[in-house]
Amino acid sequence: MARCRPRRSTAESAARTTAQDVAARISAPQYRRIGVALDHSPNDAVTLEHAAALARGHGAEMVLIHVVEGVGGQLHGADSRDQERQGDQAYVEQLARSLRAGGASSVACCVSATRLAS
Repeated sequence: MARCRPRRSTAESAARTTAQDVAARISAPQYRRIGVALDHSPNDAVTLEHAAALARGHGAEMVLIHVVEGVGGQLHGADSRDQERQGDQAYVEQLARSLRAGGASSVACCVSATRLAS
């Protein structure tokens, strides 16, 4: 006795074809820049390990980003010259120098947190 296979609907067939087309178009992405969020703590080492490995694999530049959250940064933005901002800037710049000395492409960026007007 022959088994009867259920007929596939037109919608199911179209869905399968679309899925095959999408899967065929997938290719490995190539990253040129990788943003790395830092919090100026020992935890940054784990974040940088992953980012550096990804950057090496893609020949990408790492953009080290730290947000200065103190009151000075909130009130004065990039014009803030308080100790927190100066320490954070020195930290991120030293990380970038150290990474470049190790052969990685990296740039430092400190961003001031500002309060949004209500």
